[in-house]
Amino acid sequence: MINMLDYEYVFRRFKRKSHISLIDKTLNCMMNFYDNSKVNILCSWFCERDIFFLKKMGYKLEDCFFYDYDEIVHNENIKITNNCFLNDIIFDKLLIDGLKIHRYCEYTYPIGKIYHGDFILCGNDEKSLHICNPIESIQQLIDQNELNEVYYSDSWNVRREYDSKKLTYYMVAGKK
Repeated sequence: MINMLDYEYVFRRFKRKSHISLIDKTLNCMMNFYDNSKVNILCSWFCERDIFFLKKMGYKLEDCFFYDYDEIVHNENIKITNNCFLNDIIFDKLLIDGLKIHRYCEYTYPIGKIYHGDFILCGNDEKSLHICNPIESIQQLIDQNELNEVYYSDSWNVRREYDSKKLTYYMVAGKK
């Protein structure tokens, strides 16, 4: 049973300006550099904002897939779309084709070592015990994920709302 206080905590984190900015930047990048009909958002977190904008951008929801291993996130996402899967993108053997968007590369092993194709990858430079792969440059994202084509890259600074920590985000769009 999920404690309601836990849900409210994660939902507040979802509404952070820094998180909203991250979603907006990746979807803008997708719109400018990709025309894939199939979109996979890996480590999706809450997908409500993604779905709102994907619909506005003309995508069909049946071509948009959301993966997360967090049960709280999955239980909320499944209320919005049936294309939500409770899977670990690193350890579960998944066949994923189409564009792969991963906005939390700092939390996982590089997905480019597992998957091929088109990617939009983001990560930040946070260093703490629960972060296994802090991202410190655009080049790190390119090298770790073995991208051989890069269409776009960007970096930006944010001050995280809940603890005022300054972070730098790095984003790259490319292909392997």
